[in-house]
Amino acid sequence: NTISLNKSNIVNGNVQGVEEEGRSGSIAIDTKNLFLVNNARIFTNSTFGTGDAGDLNIKASDRISLDNSSISSSSVLGRGAGGNIKISTNKFTLANNSNLTNSAAVTRGRAGNINVNANLLTLNKSQIATSTRSGEGGNIDLQVGKTLGIQNNSQISAQANGNASGANVNINAQSIVAAPGENNDIVARVGSGAGGNITVNSEN
Repeated sequence: NTISLNKSNIVNGNVQGVEEEGRSGSIAIDTKNLFLVNNARIFTNSTFGTGDAGDLNIKASDRISLDNSSISSSSVLGRGAGGNIKISTNKFTLANNSNLTNSAAVTRGRAGNINVNANLLTLNKSQIATSTRSGEGGNIDLQVGKTLGIQNNSQISAQANGNASGANVNINAQSIVAAPGENNDIVARVGSGAGGNITVNSEN
């Protein structure tokens, strides 16, 4: 009940002509443990055309661990949207420049959303981020049953460039631990469009 990726990828992509339609296929993973190391990647993408990138739905009953690796969805050079990413696990760790990202780059499409449901979520020199160039920004929703830990230049970021509308960051956690003096940020950035909101609810 363990899936381990080492310098390898799980990919579902779609490369289209400029006016072609068609959504990229989705990726669904259901396991006990998921480990990604040494620049391993799980991603969906749509390049050119109007089709959206496929969704990513990952469930791991025990843990998900990323070490210098990434889980992502993107739409590039077209009008499609990034796919939505949903993560559900007990313990989710991102370390050593790992990324959980959703983007719409050089496109008029919107970025997809990122939803994480975990008891423990830890970022160490890593990021959870959405970004868009001109469409609607993707929202980040983190539901953490116990502790959200952010350390060593880590970032949770929803970014909208140009005239794109800003996205929202919503965090619910029993406790949030952010190491002081380590340049850890929770941000919602926007260019000239409407700004997004940051909502953080924590008992401690």
